[in-house]
Amino acid sequence: MEHNQLSEEGKKRVRRIYRWGFLGLWPGVGAVTGIILLLRGVFQYKDKGLIFIGSGCLLFNIFLFSVFFYDFRSGGGFDKANAIVVHSELNSMVKAIEFYKVQNDTYPDSLE
Repeated sequence: MEHNQLSEEGKKRVRRIYRWGFLGLWPGVGAVTGIILLLRGVFQYKDKGLIFIGSGCLLFNIFLFSVFFYDFRSGGGFDKANAIVVHSELNSMVKAIEFYKVQNDTYPDSLE
């Protein structure tokens, strides 16, 4: 009888550990969480749910970092976003320099 109670307690504990799977959505931390959940699912609790959640966390983080590094290396979205920001800053800088020239009849010595 007591063995069944421990078994029920163990099942409740495993269900609480399932919540740790939400950390798998956090890049970087999710990979570590996935490894921990996977190992606990295989060796400690022998629970298919933990194995599934841990594997999912790992795969999600691998996918996320693969997309990030591919985009970074191929010059995709990061370059486009930087170009938009730089274009905007240059426009405002040109306006400020020209305004300075109108007020002082000369361009500034430095950009500061």
